[in-house]
Amino acid sequence: MVVHNVTIGITGVQAVGVAASLVTVINSSQLGLALAQKEKPVVIVDPKIARAFEIFLRVQHWWLLAALVAYAISRGYGVDFRQTE
Repeated sequence: MVVHNVTIGITGVQAVGVAASLVTVINSSQLGLALAQKEKPVVIVDPKIARAFEIFLRVQHWWLLAALVAYAISRGYGVDFRQTE
């Protein structure tokens, strides 16, 4: 199960009851809309979708690093990536 965007802020001295409302994703067509909203946490029920999303979150930062390294190498060799016609 993957939980996305969970935030609980409790202030004050008295006990506070927190009722969490979740957005549950059962099939892949619901994932985009569920992640587009920012108000409620998202719970992914389908193990296939959850696994794919976990892999995406794990490798997401590596794409940025690879792009920065490629940019640095291209600047070092003077490579221009603009398309010419």
